[in-house]
Parts: sequence; C-alpha cells; structure tokens
Amino acid sequence: MRLFIDTNILLSFYHLTSDDLVELEKLVKLIEDKELTLIVTQQVIEETLRNRANKINEGLSEFKKTKIKFVFPAYCKDYPQYKEIQTTQKNIEKLHADLISQIDTDIKNNNLKADKLIEKLFSVCIKIPHNDDCYEAAKKRIELGNPPGKKGSMRDALNWESLLKKSPKNIDIHLITDDKDYICVLNTDELNNFMKNEWVKTKSSNIYFYRKLSEFFKEHFSDINLSTEEEKDRYIEQLSSSSSFAETHNIIAKLETYENFTQKQAEDMSFALVSNPQINRIIGDSDVYNFYKKIDKKYFLVSEKWYEEFEKTMETSSNTLNEDLPF
Repeated sequence: MRLFIDTNILLSFYHLTSDDLVELEKLVKLIEDKELTLIVTQQVIEETLRNRANKINEGLSEFKKTKIKFVFPAYCKDYPQYKEIQTTQKNIEKLHADLISQIDTDIKNNNLKADKLIEKLFSVCIKIPHNDDCYEAAKKRIELGNPPGKKGSMRDALNWESLLKKSPKNIDIHLITDDKDYICVLNTDELNNFMKNEWVKTKSSNIYFYRKLSEFFKEHFSDINLSTEEEKDRYIEQLSSSSSFAETHNIIAKLETYENFTQKQAEDMSFALVSNPQINRIIGDSDVYNFYKKIDKKYFLVSEKWYEEFEKTMETSSNTLNEDLPF
C-alpha cells in the first residue's frame, strides 16, 4: 500500500497530544515492516521544515503571554491567605518561565516529540526529488489553470507533478491532505474530479483520498487511534445535532479548549451554524459569535452553496451581539 501525506497533515503533528504521537509511532513501524510505503516529495520535506516554526508558534505565543495577576484591595493584606497567594503566584511564574525555557531549548534542538516523529517518517520514506521536468510541468499546469495550485503558488502543482511523473503505473495510492486545492467543490470528502481522472488515466491505477489521518487509520489500521481528533469530531457531531441553546453553549465551551482544527472540521462546524437553528438563532451570543469569528478568520472555507449564508449570518450578527438571550 502506497501512501502520500501532505505538508498540512505533517504540520498538524505539532498540535497533537503525547498520547496521539505515541500512537503515530505505529505508522513508522508499519513502514519499517513494509506493510506501508510512504511517499514524500522534496517539496513536502522543504515545506514542513520551512513552516515548522510558524506552526509551533500558533500555540506557544499565547502560552508565553499568559500572566496570572491578582488585584488586591488594601484590606486583603490583613488576611493570612494574602501572603500565601503571593507566594503561590511567584511559584507559578517561576514554573511558567522554566517550562518556556525547556520548550525553547527543545525547539532549538529539534527535540519536540513531533520533531522526532517527523524525522523518523522522513528517514523511512521513499523521497521523490523534483527536477526541471517537474518544475516546468507544474508551471504549465498553473498557467493552464489546472488543479491543484493557483497563480502565485506552485507548491501544490509541484507536488502533484512529482507524484505523477515518479510514481509507478498500475499501483494504487492513498493520498491524505486537507488542502483545499485538492478538494472537490461538489463533495468536500472527495478528491478534485479533474485530478482523479488525470491520475487514473496517467497511472492506470486508483487514487484514494482522505482529509484526515484518522479517517485513513479507521479504514485500514483500526488499531491506531488518534484520540484527540476523534474527540474533536465527536463534539462537532454533537454540535451539528444540538437540540437546545444550553447544549450549544456547552459544546462551544468544549471546542474552545482546542487550539487547532482541520480544514474539514472547520467546514463541518460552519455548516452546522447554517443548518442548525439551535446554533444560528444564538449566533449573537458572545461565546458563540467569537468562536465562529475565530474559525472564519483562521480557516479559508471551500466555497459551497452554504458558504455565502454562513458569511451573511456572521456579518448580520456582528452588530447584534446579545449576551442575555435566554437558553
């Protein structure tokens, strides 16, 4: 079984828990045991290394800014708890500073658990370099307007041309990416039809498309469980079927604890806003509005028939925030 994992999936490793990264060690074992063949293009390797710092910083920057500051009225000093709180606060500040220092050292030395896992995957994969032929083919693809890729960016086109030119014929491939340039507009769970037909015609084989690693594992290696992703998916399903305002507020609070979502998860949550009145009727509530505004800002959503309605809902609610709407 041949597998291609795109850059956006590899970079998502920096937002996984330690337990999930341990589970992903099984992927390395599958490759070493030749049950899987991982294909990695030169472009993916370079993109992963180039964007590593930005991905790490997404969560780390807010953590570094975190401060615990108590404002004490003057009479608080008369109570014994005052000194205890001050001492505890200083201890927390020191632990916070020490943790940041250790993390910064591990980042500098490429010693994060995600770093080690990605390094292992790159060491056991089949690397596909891109040559002048791939570059010229990618350039022509962009000029013709053929997916993937767009004017001003040749990265996806170069990946695709490298796979087309270097992959053997008559061997199926499983492709995992959450990049919108690969996605079918009519069905966001499928590969772009132009690309799918091109692959079948050129390689005389099938191409199987997944937007999440967890979907691939569920179908082929069910003993690998990414609990964090499964938990997020479960909450999003609950959000989509929420039957009360109170339930919606509760689920939004749980989703707020995650710093990162896949593109598909963002789309599913946006569709839930449009389709479920238990969400869109309270979009003016500050917690719901702020959560969706963050999603809207961070993730470019694939244009679908419901997207304009989503934008309209967000725009309308921006001037009507209501924190007092009853549950």
